[in-house]
Amino acid sequence: MKFLKNKKGEGQFLGEETVKFIVSLGSISILFLLAGSLFYIFVQPNDIRQAEATLEEIVRISGNLGEGEIGRVVVTGPVGWYILGFENKLCICNSLSEVPCDDGSNGVCDNVDNVGVSLNSILLKGYGDVILIEEVMEVLVVHDGKTISVFNSEYNDFISARDFLDTKFVFSDGKFVMREYILDYIKLAEIFPVYVASIGKGYAIHNSDNKKEKEIINNFNNYFSNLEIENMVIIFKSSDAVSNLFSSATGSHESSFMFNIGEHETVFPSGEILSGDIYVKFSK
Repeated sequence: MKFLKNKKGEGQFLGEETVKFIVSLGSISILFLLAGSLFYIFVQPNDIRQAEATLEEIVRISGNLGEGEIGRVVVTGPVGWYILGFENKLCICNSLSEVPCDDGSNGVCDNVDNVGVSLNSILLKGYGDVILIEEVMEVLVVHDGKTISVFNSEYNDFISARDFLDTKFVFSDGKFVMREYILDYIKLAEIFPVYVASIGKGYAIHNSDNKKEKEIINNFNNYFSNLEIENMVIIFKSSDAVSNLFSSATGSHESSFMFNIGEHETVFPSGEILSGDIYVKFSK
């Protein structure tokens, strides 16, 4: 009987030790997981963490917008990186990239349906949809009913510029909404290819009678006479070039932002078709 009791006791002892061993092993595993997470947090570059946080906030805001609503996001970094749009993917990359940079080291991306990025003030060949991140800046996230757009602009400037494009003005041939008048003017004037020594291939408009152009500029100057926006440039962006068609003034400006006001297509006598988008850039 003692032998059986001992055996029974030994069995109970081994069971308790096994449970303790399993609990200890589980605790150690949890510690390793925590250590790995802490290692990731501290070893992962701070820029990547900033990029993730910034992108997450932009996507969150865009998901909560109703048609016509505007969201405002304060961006503090990573400074010198870029907000880029790739069809339905929004990215923050450490360099200008022709493909999404969602590899965890050069940048982060997220899928966002119908998202676009406003053109930045610096037009870089091959890179149209880009915003350069500066120290403590504000970007606007806008739902226009069809797409979600990200703009590099101050709120009041954006509202003033959008209202200007949507306002009816008196022209010599009638009263028209500004954005529609600009598109009609370019359609009638026609776009043709040119070669510019400094930039290579580009485009210009036939302009035998620039009365319409002068009226567009005069309405711009009158509308913004007491506001900070100082210049307006009409831009044509095709698949192979970005060209300034005309502007209200010359000189450099500290900051600017753009609106895509519509598509344009020209059919040449040869049958060749030129298509692209018309942008209006506003500068301060």
